[in-house]
Amino acid sequence: LRRQHGEVLPLQFLQNRTTALVQDVQTYAETIKSQVDEADMFSAIAGRIQQFLSLPDILDSAVTEVRDFLQADRVLVYRFDPDMSGTVIAESVGEGWPSRLNVHIQDAYFKLEGRQAYRQGRKRAIDDIQAADLSDCHIQFLIQSQVKANLTVPILFDDQLWGLLIAHQCSQTRHWKASEIEVLDRLAVQMAIAIRQAEISIEKKQLEEKFLRIQRLESLGTLASGIAHDLNNILTPIIGIAQLLPTKLDNIDPSTQQLIDILYRSAKRGSDVVNQILSFARGQEGKRGILLLKHSLQEIHELVRNTFPRSIQVETLIAPDLWMIEGNATRIHQVLINLCVNARDSMPEGGRLTLNASNLRIDESYIQVSADAHIGAYVNIVVTDTGIGMNSETLAQIFTPFFTTKGIEGGTGLGLPTVLGIVREHGGFVTVSSQVGKGTAFQVFLPAVKTSAAPLPIDPALPAGEGQLILVVDDEPGVRAITQVALETYGYRVLTAQDGIEAIALFAQYSETISVVIMDMMMPIMGGETAIRTLQRMAPGVRLIAMSGLSFAQTPKDFVAKHFVAKHKVDAILAKPYTTTKLLETLQQVLQDKTNPQAIVESSQ
Repeated sequence: LRRQHGEVLPLQFLQNRTTALVQDVQTYAETIKSQVDEADMFSAIAGRIQQFLSLPDILDSAVTEVRDFLQADRVLVYRFDPDMSGTVIAESVGEGWPSRLNVHIQDAYFKLEGRQAYRQGRKRAIDDIQAADLSDCHIQFLIQSQVKANLTVPILFDDQLWGLLIAHQCSQTRHWKASEIEVLDRLAVQMAIAIRQAEISIEKKQLEEKFLRIQRLESLGTLASGIAHDLNNILTPIIGIAQLLPTKLDNIDPSTQQLIDILYRSAKRGSDVVNQILSFARGQEGKRGILLLKHSLQEIHELVRNTFPRSIQVETLIAPDLWMIEGNATRIHQVLINLCVNARDSMPEGGRLTLNASNLRIDESYIQVSADAHIGAYVNIVVTDTGIGMNSETLAQIFTPFFTTKGIEGGTGLGLPTVLGIVREHGGFVTVSSQVGKGTAFQVFLPAVKTSAAPLPIDPALPAGEGQLILVVDDEPGVRAITQVALETYGYRVLTAQDGIEAIALFAQYSETISVVIMDMMMPIMGGETAIRTLQRMAPGVRLIAMSGLSFAQTPKDFVAKHFVAKHKVDAILAKPYTTTKLLETLQQVLQDKTNPQAIVESSQ
């Protein structure tokens, strides 16, 4: 072979050029095929997103398509909880490899530096996990999953870290190509869109269900009003006759008089039920005025003390500077009576009934706990009993009209729905907590009004931290999340644990840097009391804040101060529900002064 100028070209050169050209064509063909496969995958996933409104269906389809595209051994979606623990909620895994679906993971890495990195969009490709710098918990999870190479990209939703999309190679180590990382990252964006679409669908369905419930209640109210009107017409002559008979008949024997009394009481009870139905159905507010609840509570206290069984101890605690509210005195009186009667009926063997009224400012953190709450000043009334309590199924239905656990003779099922309706009429809201065998606490929040006689104080500047590390221990994810957000907003770093065992493990790892432990007293697996004793043995000088809802709410303050602190040697008590202000003030006091825990307890009440 000769060039144009006569130069002779070796045959080997031509062969090499041909081979290189063939390789270039093959590489180009593979690139084109990869791009086509990638386009097909995204098209398939987009079709699933349009086809399914169910988030689990969308995620299951996505991980299957991704595993086929990457030829990986496992692809999964990891969803973060509010406390930055998490669960595997979707998975596609090859034959012969263990499933990690529904596995819950607690990793301190996600609670500290890892969370921020993923929030900023960090992608992590690990070709060989044995050579990677990972936390012990993460390494253990990967070993149990038989993972040799790992590719992780964040799923960001509304600028928040929603979860992770993860690919595993289990058969061998693997070098992850830049194109593969880019594909997984693009897919995470698509999944975030799908998540938003699914959540919009869920919100729409919830709104539709709420609208249907309102329609049913309106229909029920109309029907109840008509029935109540007819029943009142029937009961009126029966009650009148039962009252007149003794005056019209001479020499009534005791058994006949007993029958007349039963007739009157039954008819009167029927009339009371009808009036309650009318009140509930009409939802009439009545005339309003400025009320000082201190007087109403004192009247209720005397009424309950004189009419309830002697086996029930009654205690009323009212803040001396209790704010005023705007409302209808009769309707508010009805709320308090209904709650007290409900408490009485839950204590057939006797117990303690506590009425507690105090001032409360609700901030952003509290709003996230209760959807009905609004920022502002409230009068908080807590009615607590030490009765039989309620399970979660009963709690879910207590505000449903005509639902009752008291049987045919015991109640109408309208007391608590009436309470909720009246409180909402006044712009307030109601929360309830209960434990079977322990008791129940109803909290009524009524908006306070600013008057010349009782001006509302202005919030002082909230005390901020200086980067101290706080360990928050609570079995309720919502409490952990809200407390973490509040503390991080005001300059603290936070670790969270869901029970005493996890708290001890985290404390052992970070004991040199943890400044304060905030411990819930009632948790499963290992409760606060046992965990506190263990931490005090590990570090005798550890600073501890005990928090609880039910037990402290029904215990007099002086008892808490004198006995609980002495017994457990904690530095402060934080009563649920607490505002960000109360949390930060209590924490600052513990950090600044360990010499007088009694004062800290009293101030945190």
